[in-house]
Amino acid sequence: MNKKVEMPKESMDGKVKGLFESARVKRTTEYCINHPRTSAIARCAECGLPFCNICIDRVGDQYICYACLKKKIDRAKNAEKKGAVTFKILMATSLFFLLAIMAFIQAVPNLQQAILSFLSYKFNAFYTKHTVEFWNIIIEFSKALMFFFLGYETLMMKRSIFLTGMVVSLVQFFWSLTVLLPLPSTASNFPTTLIQVVSSFLVFICIYYSKDELV
Repeated sequence: MNKKVEMPKESMDGKVKGLFESARVKRTTEYCINHPRTSAIARCAECGLPFCNICIDRVGDQYICYACLKKKIDRAKNAEKKGAVTFKILMATSLFFLLAIMAFIQAVPNLQQAILSFLSYKFNAFYTKHTVEFWNIIIEFSKALMFFFLGYETLMMKRSIFLTGMVVSLVQFFWSLTVLLPLPSTASNFPTTLIQVVSSFLVFICIYYSKDELV
């Protein structure tokens, strides 16, 4: 006659609880995104994805995957670049100041005549006789102020200078080029205009290649 062996109630409860615990662990086990058959050891603190010990590393008190770690390093390098005044920035700043000085020098002779005529109450006669020269004073003086401002903004590495500086230098380049082409090489203003053409083109190049520092 077979005897019925009774298991203690506490032992049965322990086994059932163990089975449920193992089933729960299996259900919640995560696998590496890059290696689907390898269990993940942690989730990346940046992207939140699970990775195995090959694809993730501990940085301080966090786990970060190597892809996110590379992005953090690249961001740090770009931040260092943006904080440094490079040769291209200094070159663009110097050329803006040069263009400003040249524009101011071109305005001075006519400006002197305009001031003298104003002080001697003959401004109307000066304006009637030298209308073109008067507006040339306004244009050149405005260009001088603008170039000084753009040079300062470039030196301070303002983000707005990237687009503004490129547009202004390009307009100045074509403006000077249209003045230069009809001029004979013996003209008195030929060297000045040639310098303006070359300077504005170099400013455009310097700002264009300073995108990483400015944007």
